[in-house]
Amino acid sequence: MAYNKKTLKKKIIEELHLVPIILTVCAKYGISRQTYYRWVEEDKIFGENTQYAIENGRETINELAESKLIQMIDKGEKWAVQLWLGHNNHRYKKLFRENIALDNESRVTGVKAVVVTAREEIQRLEELESKR
Repeated sequence: MAYNKKTLKKKIIEELHLVPIILTVCAKYGISRQTYYRWVEEDKIFGENTQYAIENGRETINELAESKLIQMIDKGEKWAVQLWLGHNNHRYKKLFRENIALDNESRVTGVKAVVVTAREEIQRLEELESKR
């Protein structure tokens, strides 16, 4: 079905609320990404509306993904529990720390990235402080 430009822009905005992927929406309506971006440049209101639609669509997808993750938590999936806690509870967030090995003359001989929880890092720092 052929649409006029104004109708097509409206359809694109509506679709981006559901599927926030420009390439997919452009393919559905038979326009190139270059055309889409040219329209965004030429029509600031269209650009603002598509940006809002993409952000709204991402929020919708994020909510769907979170609901699926919660279903996995309900099923007792350990990986889901770890993922949720690691991203939503400061006590379980992962920190990256570098352990730097030095020789007797304080030259770096190796670097190793270590993943620890915030709680583990706080304990390590408290231990170092108490040794001073």
